[in-house]
Amino acid sequence: MADVKGTVGSPSPAQPALPPSRRRTKMKSLLAQQAAAKAFAKATQPPTPKRQYTKRAARWDPKVSPAINLKPQKVTVMLQLRHSVNGNFYGPGRVTLPQDMADLFLNTEANAAEKELSLNQQQAFIIGMGPGGPVKRQVPWAKFDQLLTQEG
Repeated sequence: MADVKGTVGSPSPAQPALPPSRRRTKMKSLLAQQAAAKAFAKATQPPTPKRQYTKRAARWDPKVSPAINLKPQKVTVMLQLRHSVNGNFYGPGRVTLPQDMADLFLNTEANAAEKELSLNQQQAFIIGMGPGGPVKRQVPWAKFDQLLTQEG
């Protein structure tokens, strides 16, 4: 059986084996070099920004400072109808509200006015077949009977 040289864990012929005391000192010097390299890398990096706590995100965010005004802007609007949110009543009349709530109430009043106007006006529609199916067409009330007889 042949003698196998260069097995794992055995010193190579170019490097003689070190005594245990020299191995420990070499290991300590390697660890010291690694620590010095880490310290140098840390010293050469630019400083990181201080982290600040934000209430909006409820997390640490280095880009946002806590000086941001998180309260919604309040506006004064004139409401025509009475609105209720969570048992609180607003209007009719001049009311001071947060901007988003004021927008919601004004949109609701505009929709209600449009629907009420359409209910009070006399409207006439003729439903006919179009290329894609039934089509509803609004016609003047005064000409409804005349247009209906022409269609039929």
